[in-house]
Amino acid sequence: MTSSLGPRPGTDGRFEATASRSAMASGAGMLGLPLLVLEPQSGCGLACRMCEIWRQGRGSRLDGAALAAEADAWRAAGLSRVLLSGGEPLLHPDLWGLVAPLTRRGVGITLLAAGPGLAEQAAPIARHVDDLVISLDGPPAVHDRIRGRRGAFDLLARGLAALRSLAPGLHIGARCTVQRGNHTQLRATLRTAIELDLDSLSFLAVDAHSQAFHRSAADPQGSRRRLLPDAAEIDALEHELKALWAEPESRCRLVETPARLQARLVDHFRALSEGHLPAPGSCNAPWVSAVIEADGQVRPCFFHPPIGRWPSDGALLQILESSRARRFRAALDPSREPLCRACVCRLNLKQPSTAAATGPRGGMV
Repeated sequence: MTSSLGPRPGTDGRFEATASRSAMASGAGMLGLPLLVLEPQSGCGLACRMCEIWRQGRGSRLDGAALAAEADAWRAAGLSRVLLSGGEPLLHPDLWGLVAPLTRRGVGITLLAAGPGLAEQAAPIARHVDDLVISLDGPPAVHDRIRGRRGAFDLLARGLAALRSLAPGLHIGARCTVQRGNHTQLRATLRTAIELDLDSLSFLAVDAHSQAFHRSAADPQGSRRRLLPDAAEIDALEHELKALWAEPESRCRLVETPARLQARLVDHFRALSEGHLPAPGSCNAPWVSAVIEADGQVRPCFFHPPIGRWPSDGALLQILESSRARRFRAALDPSREPLCRACVCRLNLKQPSTAAATGPRGGMV
């Protein structure tokens, strides 16, 4: 376990620094790099309904030598936390060698994992990771159906048991992607999280409007019909959400407040169902974070198009301050941009110079 770990990046806080808001509006450069999202490799062992990363295979992986060469520069830019996303990070053949230059420099590691591989890699996870976020889509049968693999829940449970035995103090949270296939299962998901001895549970709406997670653009309407609840199902979701808060464990386990879940789930889905964009929200992800995909593409967040390729287009910090990246940020108003309005995963971090966790639990999901 590393020492002097950075804060977990919360998704529920507000962007409070007036100077940073002004800098965003002026199209100034990056405000720092407290958070970096890495996709270590391109493959996945599941076939989830809401994601098509599994169709890629395992042909791409991040360049460990290039990462090691830039680790000092990233740390000097304020990097305090790396989020390992996917494709399934645990499929990388040398994941812990890849992140070692970062953990040696005191960078905290948040691992997003779906379950397969947790038991086999419990020991290195316990050594290198201080924040684990697992995907949990409902009780066992629902989880397996959405994850597209029979026995996926059992693999997850076995891995969590192994981790608890090795690292009882490790923070383990769950993220549930709410969609048509589980919109009435929020209470059952909470009870399942309790049975798995998870520290926290977060709900977010399924993304059905971007090409993030390598979803094909060939049939967007078909994807939305498959994933998004209809009007009657949204009413059922709202009823389920109200019942969720009557559960005794809800207020100590759930990351979001009732108002936040109402806005992020019910109001979000209802707006899309009625053919208009959800209400605007604040987000400063492109100014304080970046995403490096397995093939080196650099994105300002999960959902916007790439702004360069690392390391072929240069060092990461050069790419983030390139004219292409600056033009993108100068033109972007998250409160007006349709892609941002439909976004399910907004990030709000304070200025890196005064960065503090905006929420005690959770993470970028």
